[in-house]
Amino acid sequence: MEWKTFETLMEEKLAQIDRTMDKRQGSIIYDTLAPNAAESAQLYLAMELLLDRTFGDTATGEDLTRRAAERNIIRKDAVKAIVKGKFYGLEQQMVDISLGARFSGGGLNFVATKKLETGVYELTCETAGEIGNSYLGRVIPVDYMEGLAVAETVEFVLYGEEEEDDETLRSRYLASFQQMAFGGNIDDYKEKVNSLDSVGGCKVIPVFQGGGTVKIVIINNGYRAASAELVAEIQAAVDPQPQGTGVGIAPIGHTVTVASVDETEVTVTMQISFEEGVGWDNVADDVTVLLEEYLDSLARQWQEKTQLVVRISQMETRVLELPGIIDVFGTTVNGSTDNLTLDAYAIPVLKEVSLA
Repeated sequence: MEWKTFETLMEEKLAQIDRTMDKRQGSIIYDTLAPNAAESAQLYLAMELLLDRTFGDTATGEDLTRRAAERNIIRKDAVKAIVKGKFYGLEQQMVDISLGARFSGGGLNFVATKKLETGVYELTCETAGEIGNSYLGRVIPVDYMEGLAVAETVEFVLYGEEEEDDETLRSRYLASFQQMAFGGNIDDYKEKVNSLDSVGGCKVIPVFQGGGTVKIVIINNGYRAASAELVAEIQAAVDPQPQGTGVGIAPIGHTVTVASVDETEVTVTMQISFEEGVGWDNVADDVTVLLEEYLDSLARQWQEKTQLVVRISQMETRVLELPGIIDVFGTTVNGSTDNLTLDAYAIPVLKEVSLA
């Protein structure tokens, strides 16, 4: 559709007036036509905006949410991080706390939501989103708790997640026209499992142990191994007990096993030439961060790759960009000078990087 500006509309309108009439700007004829042309130009702009809001490749916000929902693709809400907390008494013994008790640390508030065992609880961050992934360590009770000496969060059970952004939702929406997701095929499982909270990706293994059996390997939304709690949650959503009854996502007759991706620890050693006045102590932290970012980028591709490969050349290239480093050579990964090829259901996690 051709969109018309005010100038184009005025040109068309004035062209229909006899040339013997005064049509200059400021004339009665020009001033009479101008308001109508301005309103028509605004109408064209509104029509253009309406079309953008209508189609999935240009819609945003609530318009995109509603368009995707027509294909049963629901925008993911923000998720609150859940951490494991441990609580100690005056004699360093494990002590119980009350469910609903609130704790503060790292600028965040947490509330006890589930008891795992004596002195060990799940704490849910009160603020939804990725900010809940920013702190592990000592926390203090918001209200005084008699007999409690030390409280700390020690690991993430579920990572916090921001509300799904427009581009991610749009990608899922457009992909739904290309995938043949139907009745428990691989694309169907991928589409439905990836839509569940805290899932960052999955791989589907059909006929895992014979006809009617399926294995789904998941990675969490932090692109690390899924916790036992998340695996149990996804198992319940896909194929709860009694299995194969079609109560969950899996169709009747499918017995589904949900498991976590494995983490393969990566130990890196490097030989590095430094500029004068620079040593390993000056760059060790930066090197560690760069390699962690590289391995994280690989983990984010896990769902789409048959196998992940940790490449020595990629690591050396990144480290060479750091100020103060002249050359990097002799790099080994897990004691080998070869690239590390992982199992199809494994992701790399940096254990240690050191100077050879």
